[in-house]
Amino acid sequence: MKKLIVTVILSINFTSADFINGTSNLDIQTAIKKFKRLLEIKDLSEYDSIANHILASQFNYQIAPSYTIIFGSPNTTSPIIACNPKLALELPFKMLFWQENGKTKVGFENFKAIAKRYNALNCPNIDTVETLQNELFKAITK
Repeated sequence: MKKLIVTVILSINFTSADFINGTSNLDIQTAIKKFKRLLEIKDLSEYDSIANHILASQFNYQIAPSYTIIFGSPNTTSPIIACNPKLALELPFKMLFWQENGKTKVGFENFKAIAKRYNALNCPNIDTVETLQNELFKAITK
């Protein structure tokens, strides 16, 4: 029983480490605009921007402002999908912006951790994507 509890706790800690999050000193709208400019500079496409709180309000749920930005580049993602088609379920990339206690929070799931779950660390562009995610995140949260 003790071994099971330790295993569960270690799993929880490992899983939470896969979600990277931090705080931006920008208000949420300014942070999102800056992020979108960064996507353009990096030659990445914004595929969609989902205002989660607006969708929720249509069903009478009141949640704090929250946006999911979906982005990518076929140049980056196609080799990954060719290597392991299951990874297409995790693509394109996503960055989450939300408001918490009056602060703008930013988060994403580390793609290298995702690739590891699919036993796909040997696929091309995995390290490149991890570097890209980190650069975008640091630019928004500094």
